[in-house]
Amino acid sequence: MRCSALLLLLAACGGAPAPEVPTAETTGALRFRLLSYNTWGLPIASLDLEERFRKLPKVLRELEPDVVVLQEVWVPRLRKELIAAMGEEFHATESPGSGLLTLSRYPIASEEFVRFPKHEDLPLTEWIAGKGILTAVLRTPRGEIRVLNTHLSIGRNTSRVRDAQAAFLLEQIEGERATPLILAADLNTPPVWGGKLTSRYTRFVDAGFVDVKPPARLEDGSWDDGPPTRVGYPRNNPIFPSTWRPDHVLYRSAGRLRHLRHEITLNTPETALSDHNLILVDFELR
Repeated sequence: MRCSALLLLLAACGGAPAPEVPTAETTGALRFRLLSYNTWGLPIASLDLEERFRKLPKVLRELEPDVVVLQEVWVPRLRKELIAAMGEEFHATESPGSGLLTLSRYPIASEEFVRFPKHEDLPLTEWIAGKGILTAVLRTPRGEIRVLNTHLSIGRNTSRVRDAQAAFLLEQIEGERATPLILAADLNTPPVWGGKLTSRYTRFVDAGFVDVKPPARLEDGSWDDGPPTRVGYPRNNPIFPSTWRPDHVLYRSAGRLRHLRHEITLNTPETALSDHNLILVDFELR
């Protein structure tokens, strides 16, 4: 994931240019870090929006990511400022109308946005939001990986909408099994509800996805879905008494990808920059 000491020494001495993208050793696996974050960047109703987005690039860079997957980056000006502040070493692919933004130190070989089909239960606000699937194929020193960024709908009586959107997503990638694939998303779907695995979550597992933080089976046979990711803002705001886990990083390895470490961060009153926590995952690609 990082440049080798030899390449850095040669570059410093003028013997060779520094590589433009992260490189692996000539043998072995490539390690890289992915961040997934719902930024709560709504043009209205989001508290401290300007201040939070002003702080965001520095905080993200300090986490040393190679791939950054963001949802709810809705405000055009703030999105452009964020891309610029992340620096020229990050390539960007975005779907402005959907609030989705993916940044990568690796070159983006191709990109595509596909909007979710309209559903009879979809609220007008969600249709205006234009949600869909943003795909970026990244060219790494160990071959291509496909990164999907999405944000399923939210709202009262919209479970059928999310079911349809999840089914549409899985249909879109059914044939994409030869290339390692990462889905980093706000699925507005908890893995566990009432101690049982949710059917929408298990659809992804049944489709071959691995969860970087899978639910744990308890002694009484029920399931625990682990630390929450949606917790409100600010963290001590009594308006948000409940917490849950709508955010996920799932992947299909194609026999070459595995996760090494998973961490929930930006999760304290002092560090929070959204009403969600940030998911950090270290991967290894062979």
